[in-house]
Amino acid sequence: MKTIDIFRIAYQMELRGMDFYQEQQNHVKMPVLKEIFWHLVKMEEGHAQYIEAQIAKIERSESPEPPAQDNTDNLFIERMTQQKITAADLKNDLGDYSILRMAYLIEKDFAEYYEKSAGMQDNLKTKSIFDMLAGWERGHAGMLKTQLEGIIERNSLDLGFYPL
Repeated sequence: MKTIDIFRIAYQMELRGMDFYQEQQNHVKMPVLKEIFWHLVKMEEGHAQYIEAQIAKIERSESPEPPAQDNTDNLFIERMTQQKITAADLKNDLGDYSILRMAYLIEKDFAEYYEKSAGMQDNLKTKSIFDMLAGWERGHAGMLKTQLEGIIERNSLDLGFYPL
């Protein structure tokens, strides 16, 4: 697959992810999840803008460029991973579980797509871009997985397995 096609698919994935988080913000009950989803809308929007710029570069026969370093996502992810859930949120846990699980699977899928795309690259610079995008998505997935595990633990769910 051509690099530009990988970026075009990635662009559509990021837009659909942004749409999902925007819509689900209105459905989740737990305030911490509303905040996470709001931030994910912003992160996916930033990813889409970055990818769109790379598509334009490739169309002009230029090389894609890594983004400027920004630790905002990392700081948010770290804070949300350590976020405490209040007792008032417990009743909303199970209702939000399925939405949170879908979000986790979206981010996990994005990370796998970028990892596979990185493996297809001969150009080390382009490979590093896809590795970086995979890292972003792994960070999102990790944050969401932590929240899922918290719901399972807080509700003493014995599912016989952890569906993560």
